Amino acid sequence: MKLRVTVARLLLPPMLALGATAGALAADSPFAVFKKIVLLSESEREAAVGKLKISSERHRKLVQAKVREYAAMPEAERDRKLDALDFRWHLMPIMKTAKTDRAKQLASVPERLRTDIERRLIGWDKLEAGVRADLLKNESF
Repeated sequence: MKLRVTVARLLLPPMLALGATAGALAADSPFAVFKKIVLLSESEREAAVGKLKISSERHRKLVQAKVREYAAMPEAERDRKLDALDFRWHLMPIMKTAKTDRAKQLASVPERLRTDIERRLIGWDKLEAGVRADLLKNESF
C-alpha cells in the first residue's frame, strides 16, 4: 500500500497537468489519460507528451520517464497499477464528501469503477466519524 501512495505522489503533479491538457472527459482521471498515452506507439507517445502543457521541464522529463517505464511493463502489471491509481483518484474526493452530497460525484465515476467505489463507500460510511477523519488525515489505507 505504501508503494502505491508513493507512486501516486510522484505521478500526481505531472499527471494533473496531463489530465488538464489532454482533452479528457470529465470522468477521466489523469491516470486514465496517462494509460491512453502509454498505449500509443513510441513516436505517438513522444508527440503526445510533447503537446502537453506541463509546468516545467523537470515535470516533462518525469512524465516522459514514467511513460517509458510503464510502456516497458508487462501489460497485466501496468494495468493493475494504473487501475489502482485511477480507482484511488476517483474514490478519495468522494470519501471526503458527505453521504447526502455524493450523487453528482458518483455519476462522474467511470462505470467500470462505480460499483466497486459504491461498495467501498458502504464500508466507509459504517466507520465512526473520528476514525474516518483520522484515516483521511493520514491516508493510511
